[in-house]
Amino acid sequence: MKRLLSHFALATLAATLSAANVDLTPRYLDTEFDAIQIRQLYFLEDTTRIGITLDQETTVSTNGGGVVFKFSKVPDASFRIAISPLTPEEAMSDPESLERYRASALSFVPAGATEVTVLEEAANPLPINHWQSHVFVVTYQAGANVRRLSVTFVNVNPTSQLVLVTSAPPRAFADAADRSFQIIRSWHEMLPEDQIAKGN
Repeated sequence: MKRLLSHFALATLAATLSAANVDLTPRYLDTEFDAIQIRQLYFLEDTTRIGITLDQETTVSTNGGGVVFKFSKVPDASFRIAISPLTPEEAMSDPESLERYRASALSFVPAGATEVTVLEEAANPLPINHWQSHVFVVTYQAGANVRRLSVTFVNVNPTSQLVLVTSAPPRAFADAADRSFQIIRSWHEMLPEDQIAKGN
């Protein structure tokens, strides 16, 4: 494990030195449709606006360089999108690279957690946008509570890799995972007609 984490630390340093071109700072575009005001969340990929569609049950905040989504109907769950500590150059199909991905996924487990177990992993769980991705589902004990975590690495373009982290108690995990998937599957380039902002 120590050797694995050492490799991961080196990979993290390399990723830090390699600038991703996705800016996850939440931005908002206010538009009007049939006298109804609509607020659209978007990020930047270089100069391209990347829209995300949210429902009224989802709130957005920033945390640790990423963006966090919380669900009013699943209050013990969260979904986080951040820049991955690895890069698209780390081939997800390569066994040696997969060990680094596995170590990175386990690094999202809180310090002090016990009974950490990788329940499953799968290639390309996000069949959208021609993305390459890999997911690890982990369970752990945190004090008296059991938590489940999914960590998905996704190459959104040739130079940027994101990490998607869904966390919830086991009983709420399926609902949280579905809500997380609905958010990431809405990732889309905003068309010119989507960008006519009122008051901007």
